[in-house]
Amino acid sequence: MTHPGQLLKTNSLYAGKELGQNFLSDPNTADMIVRRTGISKHSHVLEIGPGLGALTLPIPGLLIM
Repeated sequence: MTHPGQLLKTNSLYAGKELGQNFLSDPNTADMIVRRTGISKHSHVLEIGPGLGALTLPIPGLLIM
């Protein structure tokens, strides 16, 4: 997982601190959250406001549409 700050900077984007934007930067935490949800490759998931995809990308068998 590329650090969110680096990803934003590379793409000339900036977090809106006045909007309270926070980004998950630890891949172990993202994996733990996904594991605890019980999502499987057969699950249907709708992620609203995914940000940089820190929780989307570790979903097993992910098919992005």
